[in-house]
Amino acid sequence: MIQLRFTLLAICSFCLQNDVFAESITNQKIQEQVGHIESTSAIQDRIESIDDQAQLQRETARSLDHEIRLQSRYQAQLTNQLIQLQNVIDGLDVEMDNIRQTKVSLYPLLEQMTETLTELVLADLPFDRQTRLKRVNQLNGNLVDPQLSDAEKLERILIAYQTEIQFGTEVKTWFGRLTADQEVQYLRVGRLGYYYLSLDSSLAGVWRPKQQVWATLSSEQTKQVNQAITALNSGNTYPLLTLPKAQ
Repeated sequence: MIQLRFTLLAICSFCLQNDVFAESITNQKIQEQVGHIESTSAIQDRIESIDDQAQLQRETARSLDHEIRLQSRYQAQLTNQLIQLQNVIDGLDVEMDNIRQTKVSLYPLLEQMTETLTELVLADLPFDRQTRLKRVNQLNGNLVDPQLSDAEKLERILIAYQTEIQFGTEVKTWFGRLTADQEVQYLRVGRLGYYYLSLDSSLAGVWRPKQQVWATLSSEQTKQVNQAITALNSGNTYPLLTLPKAQ
């Protein structure tokens, strides 16, 4: 009986030990599983963190690449603009050289034009000679006037030339003095003929350019001059004039 009890106790003790051992193993496995899960979770968190960092780096790399492309494009535009600007500067340098060369040669040209105009006035019919020579002398003064630009000097010379050119198309009569004691009426037909008629219409003369003198006209020629002056003074715009030759 006692042996049976001992046997039962031994079995119970063994069973209890097995239960405790099983429970210990189960707890250990659970702890191992929990540790594994926690380790896996930490690894996953780490992986996700690394992935986030990688994603951020990729975004940063794309942003930097975009900036680099923009900078490269901007740099190319600046380079092109600098090339164009340099071309403009080179062109301006050439223009400035041309201007300097023009200024160097312009004054002798203006001086020559003024001298030529003086010669033309002196060789031309002697109408309004003093006024015309005064205009030319003013041009000589303009050439040495520091307040006038080269363009203004050239403009005044060209105006003087234009005035002289217009004289060649005018048909004009006016009163003036032939000598200090004699007043006459003048007739000028462009540069083709230059005449005078005495106030009583009894005497007329013509300017001889080759001899640079007045030549007295015959009575018939005097009538022609008188008729021409009368026709012009009558108000006819384009009268038919018959005049003696001026040569």
